[in-house]
Parts: sequence; C-alpha cells; structure tokens
Amino acid sequence: MPLVSVDIVRALALIEDGRSIRYAANAIGAPVTTVHRAVRRFHETGQYTRRPGSGRKRATTHRDDRFLVSNILRDRQMTAVMIRNRLQEVRQVNNLHGSTKTGPLIIGVAFFSQMSRNFVYDLQMGVRGYGEGQENVLLHVHSPQESLSMADLVLVENGSLNAHRYIGEILEPHVVPYGPFIGEDFVFMHDNTRPRIAHCVSLYLDTVEIYRMDWPACSPDLNPIEHVWDKLGRQIRSRPVVPDNLNDLRIALLEEWERIPQDYVQNLFKSMPRRMEAVIRARPEMVERNGYEMESHNVVTEDGYILTVFRLTSSLEGSNEKKQPVYVEHGIFLNCDTWTFVGQRSLAYSLVDDGYDVWLGNQRGNRYSREHEYLKYTDSEYWDFNLDITAVNDVRSVLKYIAHETEMGGSIIYVGHSKGTTLIFMYASEYPEETESLLKGIIALSPIAYMDPRLPSKLYFTVTPTIGKALKAIGVQALFLNWKDRQEFFLVLCSAMPHVCEFIIYQTSGELLQFMPDDLLNFFGHFPSIAALNDLIHFSQLHNSGKFQKFDYGRRKNFEVYGQDEPPEYDLGRVKVPTYLLYGKNDVFTSKKAIQRLFDELGSETKVMLKIPVDNDEEEHQFNHNDFFYAENITTVLYAEMRKIMKEDMQPNGGSLIEDYPIRAVSRNCYHNPDVRAPTLEMVERNGYKGKSHAVVTEDGHILTLFRVTSNQAGSNGKKQPIYMEHGILLDSDIWTFVGRRSLAYSLADDGYDVWLGNQRGNPYSRGHKTLKYTDSKYWDFK
Repeated sequence: MPLVSVDIVRALALIEDGRSIRYAANAIGAPVTTVHRAVRRFHETGQYTRRPGSGRKRATTHRDDRFLVSNILRDRQMTAVMIRNRLQEVRQVNNLHGSTKTGPLIIGVAFFSQMSRNFVYDLQMGVRGYGEGQENVLLHVHSPQESLSMADLVLVENGSLNAHRYIGEILEPHVVPYGPFIGEDFVFMHDNTRPRIAHCVSLYLDTVEIYRMDWPACSPDLNPIEHVWDKLGRQIRSRPVVPDNLNDLRIALLEEWERIPQDYVQNLFKSMPRRMEAVIRARPEMVERNGYEMESHNVVTEDGYILTVFRLTSSLEGSNEKKQPVYVEHGIFLNCDTWTFVGQRSLAYSLVDDGYDVWLGNQRGNRYSREHEYLKYTDSEYWDFNLDITAVNDVRSVLKYIAHETEMGGSIIYVGHSKGTTLIFMYASEYPEETESLLKGIIALSPIAYMDPRLPSKLYFTVTPTIGKALKAIGVQALFLNWKDRQEFFLVLCSAMPHVCEFIIYQTSGELLQFMPDDLLNFFGHFPSIAALNDLIHFSQLHNSGKFQKFDYGRRKNFEVYGQDEPPEYDLGRVKVPTYLLYGKNDVFTSKKAIQRLFDELGSETKVMLKIPVDNDEEEHQFNHNDFFYAENITTVLYAEMRKIMKEDMQPNGGSLIEDYPIRAVSRNCYHNPDVRAPTLEMVERNGYKGKSHAVVTEDGHILTLFRVTSNQAGSNGKKQPIYMEHGILLDSDIWTFVGRRSLAYSLADDGYDVWLGNQRGNPYSRGHKTLKYTDSKYWDFK
C-alpha cells in the first residue's frame, strides 16, 4: 500500500529529529522497507512521491511483474506463452464472482464486520503422533454481497514446517501470486506460531509488500479459521474408521475438507461482529455472548468483606425449573475469569450446557471482590487475613448464600482448583455437619492439602516466609495490587517475547504439554491476579512443616488464638461429604504421594482419587497444575470424567430431577437451529412426517406420553408393522428425531413401519400422574 504525502512528511520530520527509520515506520504504521524507500527517494529526487511515468501505458502492473518473476524463478523451463497464459488465468480469478471455475484458488466474497478490507487466512494444523504439519489456506474477499468460498486444502509433508518452508511452500506459491488479485488493499493474516513470526518471514512479506494483520489475542473468538479447524477435526474423529497412518490421514483430511458446507463458513463470519462486541466488553461480560446470561451477586462475610459472585445460566434453556447448583472456586493468583477465558473449552460454559446452575466465586481482595463495609482496599488491616479466615468466612458465606437463593441446600456441588480445594478442606474440617447440610459433593482439581513440590517450586516455598516478612516490614501486604498495570505489562511482554511468558507458566504450572499457544495472551490478560502475602506465607508453612495446619502467628499469638504454642492441624477425618480428587502427573506443587496421603485421611465414605487423563500414561498427555482450566483436550479428558461423576454420584436431593439436564445439549453456536428447543412432534412435522400423541396410564397411576410417527409419502392406509422405540437414561423421545433426516424414527417411517416413540415416567413428556404431583417425593419413589 503506497504511502501518502502526509505520512512521508511526518516520517521525514521524525527522522530529522534524530529518530530511527524503524521508529518513524511504527509511528505512521508502515513497513520499514517502504519508509526507507520513500526517504531515499526524497533525498535523491526531492519528491515525496514517484514522478509519473511517460510513454506508452504499461501492459502489466507491478503486481503482475512480481508474479512473472516468481513463476520464472520457480520454473525456468516455462516459455513466454506459458507465462502469459498463467498470468491471464490468475487475472480472471478476480472476475469469477460466483462462477464454477476451479483451480489452485477459489475466490468468493464475504461480509466481515464493517471493515473495508480483504483477508487471507492461513493456519497450521499439527497432527500429533504423525510428525507432519498440515497447511490450509482459506481466502475470502470483502464485498457488499454476503457469500464465501474456500480454497483447496494444501498439505505440507515430509517433516515439520519451518520458516523457510513456510516461505517456499506456502507464501510463494499460494499467497504472493494470487493474493494481490483479490484487491489492491488486501490484508494477509496468519497465526503467531514461530515459523510465521520468524524474522526472515517478516522481511520476505515486507519485500513483496504483503501487509499483515496481527493475530488477535482472544483466539479463537476473533479467529474464525480456528472454528473451521475445529469442525474439520471433529469430522475426522467421527469417521467410521479413524485414520491410523499418514496416508489415511491425508485422504481423510481432503475428503472432510470438501464436506464442510459453505453455509457453515458463511454463518461463522456473519457471527464475527457479535463476537467482537463480546470480546471488547470488559470481563466478565465475555460470558454473555452466544446464549449465556450472567447475574452479579454481592455476598457480605461476617468480617465485612463484600464478595462478588457471578451466576451463569443459558438463555437458550428457556426453563424456570430448579437446576442443581455448582459453586466453582478459583486458585491463588487467579479469579473467576479462570473458568471462562478459553472460550468454548471453558468449564463454566460446559457446566451450563449440561444443565447446571453455575456460581463463580471470587475470593476477598481480587479485582471483583475489593470492597469492605468499613475498611479501604489500601489499608494494611484489610489484608490481615489468611487461608483459615478465608475458608470459614468466604466459602462458608457464599455456600449459605447459594443455598438460600436456590433453596437447594444439601445439593450444591463444590468444584475447586488449587487454593480453592485447600479452602473447602479447611471449612469442611471445621464445620462438618454444616458442610453436609450444604454440599452434595466436592470435586477437587489439583488438590492442595499436603504439598510435595518439585524444584524450583520447592525453593520458592523455602524462601517465601523470609521475603514475605521483609515485604510486610516495608508496608507491602499483597502482590499485583495494580492489576491494570500488571495486565498491560504482561501483554506487552508476551507479545514481544512469548517464550518468556511460556517459561513463567512452566515455572508455575509444569510441563506445557497441553497448553495452546493461542491462549498465551488471553491467559496473561487475567494472570497473575492479586494475592495476599499471608496466603503465600501460609502455603509455604504447609510445605515447610509437612502438615495441613492453621496459620502460624508465632508462639505468643498462637497461644492467644489457639491456646497452644504451635498451630493445630486440621482433622481431615471430619470431612464426610463425597470427595473426588483429580490430579495431574506433571503438577509442580504436589505429587501422587501427597494426594494419596490426603485421600487416606479424608473421612468421606465415598472418595475417589483419579489421575487425569484416566487410563493414559503417555507422557505427552499428562496434566500439569493449571491444565485443569486451559488444556487443549480438556473437554474430552477432564469434563467427560466430571460429567460422569456429577450425573452418576451427585444427583440432587429429593429426586433425580431428570428434567433439569438438557435432552439436547445447547451449543452457543446452534442458536439458529430451530430444533434446539423444539419438542418431538414439532420436529416430526417440520421434517415432513405425521405425528400423533397418545396417553397411556400405568397401573400405579403414571401417565406416559407416546408419539406415533408415520410418513406422508407412504401412501397406504393399510396396517403396518409396529415398532416401539425406547430411549435411555437422561434422554427422552427427542433422541430419535433431533438429528433431522438422519434420525432413526424417520428412516423407519420411510421404510413403511408404524413407529411408536416411548417416554419413560418423569421425563418432560411423561410428568403426569392420577393422584400425585410432580414435585412430591412419593412421585419419584420408583426404580
């Protein structure tokens, strides 16, 4: 994109003031090479712009010239006629506008936000276990029209993709020759993996005057190609035979790429304005996009701290009936953003989709829970608390509040991570009866009671008490108090030196085997959060003493507070609620030995200890301390186990409440699908079949609803062989109709059968009873 005179004058002024050419280029937002050429031209000719040429009009543009040169260099055997024909071919691509011509590139038009820009998307898909990179190039152009086409899938084989291969096998053959014909102002966008941000790649793109758009930090929300890759991956995994070698994988990729409908990609890009608005909004409003609603609740503790708790529900559910509450508590240096920042992989969204009433806690002192009834945030007295005080005040107050608001005391599921598990073990040890009256069970992710850290974490805990006391002596009571400055610092650092930020995560979490690089900036947009020095000192005490004990104030104050010189230990045998300990092999703060000790001392009759992933000892799949909220495969590895635990072992009191669990999981990307909320008969009629409802009364008074499905095309009034179809647990008759024309009920009706769909007692279609109400406990007294 040529510079205008105003930009050149501004750049020259900066250079004359002693600034470098790079500084001037950054100031006007132009490539360094472009500014350098403009400055040299001014010194040589005294002109800000090129002098218009004279003579006959050129037959080729400067982009045509670059195309000709690059093709000649690649294939020196090409004749002049062949080169001319190839140039004419790519020139015609820009004028296709919906024609059926295919070739190395298919160009279409797309509506992308309101930006008058054209985009080329490029993204690598790494296939773990094969050692090969798969490269895709997806192109689309901005136009007042609203359609989109995809290019062919390009496979890069024979080794990993480095910067030089990226230039030679992707940029030169697929971007440089064809990209400019999209339009003069097209913009190229690729991700921020190392081959693409290499210095040689940047220099090459500057040389060929390809202008780039930075990869947005909030991936995948602002990167539609991520969602396309996700769909491609799901299609590969859903094939009858999953590829187990490179050749089969190659064939599967090409076949499934062709099966991705254009409507899917078009709808994806139409959703971009909504996604952008959601990302721009301040946290935690990010949870409100794509069908989620959030309420903010203030909970006042007994010692005056005002905690903010966020309640998440799905507006797509459309149900006013009670749902089982789940209280989710974060770890140290974190806040409730932990459960929402990785987009579709976030635990909070998964729980809402599974039909739970989700409450996200925020511990005292973090950015969402700064207020106090009479103390200021900057007062040293404000920070005079420790893990013991937080456990018996924050956790206790929030649990009581949730029980009161939901009227489901005794059915709350507590999900904690790291420090969040420490707090619940402390509270449940101090108030076992009260805990049983509030909780249905505890799911502890990366549980911390006894610690067994690895180096260098072991060293950190050893020196923390000394450093903490020194900081408190000079008036420092907490770390990262100014979270906005901290956020800006880490975003700048991680953008410039991502390897440094990855090293920080490695030190505080463990091996980065499951971490996705695209989450790096988003993670450091929320981490580290504010942490009180007393909390850090208390954790160091747990490590150094080898005991799960209360805060050590020193001998004199210990005697005043506890009546003894040493801080007392917590009696984990008093914890009676069902407890599930989920840990990772690569956790830097604890170990299987420490988890086993915790497991042995718990007094719960129901207690389970699980390594995540279950039944998989391959090193590259092992979880670290924080993989429990950001791992790449978290949905299939962790959430599947949690879902099994919660559905099978933590049903709410007073009945199964089967209606509270969604029969069809409502995805945030499925709001346009009319079958998401449609009952069985509506789906049947929408798909062109006849449906009729029949009521059947059982001997014990339950009124069951059956649906009879026949085909409009059968054309026969005679008798047909009946087929009775019965669903499984946590399902209803919708299971036979919700996947459209692929549904079994429609297939059987088309084959001439008389199809009857059953609904078991208690589900949404069979709630009636001759004498009992649906909410009566006696109603549910069946098995």
